[in-house]
Amino acid sequence: MKFSQFNTTIERKDDLLIYNSFSGALIKIPKKKMHEAEPLLIKNRMLIHDDENEVLTYQYIYYNSIFNSKDLSITIAPTTDCNLCCPYCFEAGHRHKEYMDEALLNSIAEYLCSKKKKAIHITWFGGEPLLCFDKMLELSRRLTAQGLQFTSSIITNGTLLNQRVIEQLPELNLTSVQITLDGDKNEHDKKRFFSNKNGTFNLINKNIDNLLNGSNIPIIIKINIDKNNYISCMELIGSLKEKYKCYIAKKRIEIITNYIRNITNFKGSEACLSENEYYNISASLNKPKPELPKLCLACPLRSPNDIIIGPDGNIYKCLEFIGDKTKSIGNIKTHSLSLSSLAQTALSHNPFDDPKCLSCSILPICGGGCPNSRARKEKGEDVSVCSPLKDKVHDMLNAYLNQAMPNKEND
Repeated sequence: MKFSQFNTTIERKDDLLIYNSFSGALIKIPKKKMHEAEPLLIKNRMLIHDDENEVLTYQYIYYNSIFNSKDLSITIAPTTDCNLCCPYCFEAGHRHKEYMDEALLNSIAEYLCSKKKKAIHITWFGGEPLLCFDKMLELSRRLTAQGLQFTSSIITNGTLLNQRVIEQLPELNLTSVQITLDGDKNEHDKKRFFSNKNGTFNLINKNIDNLLNGSNIPIIIKINIDKNNYISCMELIGSLKEKYKCYIAKKRIEIITNYIRNITNFKGSEACLSENEYYNISASLNKPKPELPKLCLACPLRSPNDIIIGPDGNIYKCLEFIGDKTKSIGNIKTHSLSLSSLAQTALSHNPFDDPKCLSCSILPICGGGCPNSRARKEKGEDVSVCSPLKDKVHDMLNAYLNQAMPNKEND
């Protein structure tokens, strides 16, 4: 037998704490009883047979997640146009005033009806999808009339959630509406404003309250963080948790955070956080309940059952590509799809060709990083694909233990 390469061991007083990133198990063993622990170590994959290639085992699960999905996830951007002028928008160079037409609506309806045996989820994205709310309704009504079972979600800036829209939202079979805030009013209005420079903070908050009162749809409030607004975001999260305490308890509202990435070298991009910086800040912002990372499966970009459709019918494999026609792998209106492009996105730039990944103790909870970042790195760009957890796994485990066992003197 041999110890797993996916083990991380921490010494605490008279005990050994062992975490395995593949099984997700964390166990505490008194040092003086290690000789009795073999069955427990084997059960939690911390001790494995000498001839087992555990990386290959994880690789099998990783690739199985690509091709074994019974679900169909389709993201539809009915327009790349937007009523806001956020400076950091990753679509800034590819924002065309294109809107879904009847031909595209027909093509999507036909495609989805051909997949009715799958569990179908539609994500409405943009641009600002609610600029095309009538088309969203028309497609949903047509699918319902065909007896198709589906759910959907919307990612919106929240400014167009007026009474007429809210009253008709149930027809979309929504599981969530995601709305973004960029800090308190002062910080938010610097980044998310209309073309006339008027801020949107008050309007969005009013619409969140109207949506809460006028529907039973769960709301996700996403807080975007950068180097300039994280203190503001900390205060905002505190005030939101207090204001919506009852809704959070009932799971009507969920508050999440993200960080603004420098994708377009926009003016002010020097305030963007790195993934490592965000990891450090988000821990103090969210103060989550103790939770260990779950097994990381393949990015949806790799799955043939996960596609993104732009307003002209072009098919993409990543949200960051929407509107960049050079990144299209086909078009749903012309029933064209590049098999070679699908193969490329599914199988290339994978961590199992990287010697550093193959010897890494946290590969099962990292998954090798973003495939797009890996592709850029392979082209020679100065891009990191390693998860912050690589250097912080001990900190993560200690934080988990300190929260999970606060009254046991960290034993």
